[in-house]
Parts: sequence; structure tokens; C-alpha cells
Amino acid sequence: MTEQATHQHEHAHGDTGQHWREPDRVRDFVARMDARAQERLPQFELMTRLLGRDGADVLRILDLGAGYGAEASVFLAAFPNASAVLVDGSEEMIRIGGERLAEFEGRYRYVTWDFGDGALPDDLDGPFDAVISSAAIHHLPEAA
Repeated sequence: MTEQATHQHEHAHGDTGQHWREPDRVRDFVARMDARAQERLPQFELMTRLLGRDGADVLRILDLGAGYGAEASVFLAAFPNASAVLVDGSEEMIRIGGERLAEFEGRYRYVTWDFGDGALPDDLDGPFDAVISSAAIHHLPEAA
């Protein structure tokens, strides 16, 4: 596929991701996602159920393109013994995520990494029981 598809989130697939380095654009994106929070929540909750795991299970979750942690927060709430590594390339997303995930302090950490960098960073400390992503991996280059 050589054409870039566009859809509801207003940018082309395969773009360079430079807009995630612009704090104003990140905050605008977060505001739009907040407006859709009630629409997105059932999708995230379904993903927790699809794991087929008990809420008391100890899980390690890797969230690729985690942004401000919207999906990871649902997993951490559903699995009180879970921990998460959130991977994102936007400093502003990570800053906002740190504020929003404060109730889960000690159960998550961010790793800064951009999809354009290629191979995953070495400091993820896997293995993981689940790898999640809600709005990012479709931006990976076709060859990935």
C-alpha cells in the first residue's frame, strides 16, 4: 500500500510524528480524546475482558504509543496487581500521562521511544503478559 490513509484523527498514516513534539497540538489532541472518553471506555474495558484473566492476577502490560495513558489506566484499574510500561515518543504526552496516572504511582513507568526509531528500546524489561495499543501502531511504516 503506497497511499496514506486519513481518517478521524486528522493526520496521515506513515507521517513523521513531528506534531507530537508540539505541546499545543498534543493538548488539543488530548482534549478531543477526552471528549470521546465515554465512547472509548467500553472498547478499553472489552480489551481487559479479552485477556481472560482474573482481576487479582499479577500482569505486566506493555502499552505501545501510550500517549497520556488512557488505555493503560483502564487496565491498571481492572487489574490492581498489574504494572505497565508505557512507551511514547512525545514528551508532552508523557508529562500529561504522569499527571493522569498519579493514582497508579509505583505501578507504571514511561519509556521514551518514537516509532520512527526502529527496533524497540532495550530498557523495556520484558516479558509482558499483554501488549496493548489504542491509537498508534497503525502509524508504523509498512515495512515494520
